[in-house]
Amino acid sequence: MLIIKLVLAIFGGYVSWLLYGSPDTSLIGNLLIWGCTFFHIWIIIFNKEIFGLFGGDVFTYGMVNIGFNLSGFVFTFISGLIVLVRFDGKIDSIEMIPSFIWGLILIGIFLSVLIPILSTRYVDPLPSRDDRRDFEPPRSN
Repeated sequence: MLIIKLVLAIFGGYVSWLLYGSPDTSLIGNLLIWGCTFFHIWIIIFNKEIFGLFGGDVFTYGMVNIGFNLSGFVFTFISGLIVLVRFDGKIDSIEMIPSFIWGLILIGIFLSVLIPILSTRYVDPLPSRDDRRDFEPPRSN
């Protein structure tokens, strides 16, 4: 299964590079934009491993996380596409990329790891019968 995931991740990165219009990766800005998208694809494919890394509950929150992953990937991919189209695929330096694009990319990646970080599979047990509070019956007037 690991080999299939690795092949899928590499193939997904190549497809995203083609969808971006095959930008020149010798330019640092192009490489960073495509690298963020490639990293996000790896986050999506290795979703269960990320849940395991943070001790999250993949059984309960897995489907919710798929929705967050897809919306986060749309943020990342569209943000990269906007900046690559704006600069005609030639981003020479990091300073050419607007700060709001970096914000959208980080929001997209944050959405993908939010549920694994917040969910947990460790639950506190209920208190024993002796430790529970006793309630008095209501008074009648």
